[in-house]
Amino acid sequence: MAKTFLQIFDRYIPSERDAKILESATDIKVSADKESRMLQVSCAFSDLVRKETLYRIENEIAQAY
Repeated sequence: MAKTFLQIFDRYIPSERDAKILESATDIKVSADKESRMLQVSCAFSDLVRKETLYRIENEIAQAY
């Protein structure tokens, strides 16, 4: 069974609203570049998500790690 987004990024504790968005993510793919200490995540969502919301979540995840 594939891990959910929040299982992969378990240090990140989102708001209830953001958790619902992230739990709807499917087809999650993560790639890492160790040299530049960067992760790239690709996933699909069941509904449209505003890019501002995704950028905010991205920043919160970066702060958690």
